[in-house]
Amino acid sequence: MDNHLDDLKKRILIIDDNPGLRSSLTAFLTAGGFEVETSEDGDVGLEAVRRWQPDLVILDLRMPGKGGWDVMKEIRDDPRTVDLPVILLTAVKDQESKVLGFRSGADDYLEKPFHALELMARIDRILQTRGRHDNGAMEASAMEKVPVRIGDKVTFVPREEIYFIEAAGKYAYVHTARERYLSDCSLKEIEGAMLCQEEFFRAHRSYLVNLNKICGVTKEAPGRYIIELGDDVHTRVYVSQRRLHAFKERLHLHF
Repeated sequence: MDNHLDDLKKRILIIDDNPGLRSSLTAFLTAGGFEVETSEDGDVGLEAVRRWQPDLVILDLRMPGKGGWDVMKEIRDDPRTVDLPVILLTAVKDQESKVLGFRSGADDYLEKPFHALELMARIDRILQTRGRHDNGAMEASAMEKVPVRIGDKVTFVPREEIYFIEAAGKYAYVHTARERYLSDCSLKEIEGAMLCQEEFFRAHRSYLVNLNKICGVTKEAPGRYIIELGDDVHTRVYVSQRRLHAFKERLHLHF
């Protein structure tokens, strides 16, 4: 988050030969409050490990030149980096490689394609377990931008531009004033990663509403409230019965 000093941000090094993945992951993790550096191969990655001293490494296995297995071995053989957390992020899906990855000292193993929010959750868990994630970094990892798809590309929508998020099975639609975007993340994943209890409200199981974008609330019948949002089409969202009390308390409604 912007209100945290840079020296409170945790450093993540991405070692992967795919430039598109490096770019999208850099944007995603930077939006999550991390400081990020990337390397396109194993030799450059090992140099960055020693020079930059990251708090966690995201490592591909298959790369030209020095591959991920060799990088992993050198990291674990060096007394200065023996405890450095490493997540193997790879398209290698056979069980033997996964077992070998953990035996070689990897802290986690995530297969491509992957959900960005799942990766974020695994990063947080590892840093917490290692005692490397202080309170400042915990706050910094809150989701400030939601990853969405435009064609084959991943981009990010800042949370302040979001009017509401709509469940779509294991995915979600992110709505701004004029546009609707598909996210690979579920509504529940987004809700948890954004730490959005103050700004966003789960009106019912399928809708997460930005409270700052509400332009009106109507009491349609006893116990039946409708939220009207300020987007271009003035979207109307019903508040479920089980969420009604919390909603009225949040907005200080007395009717």
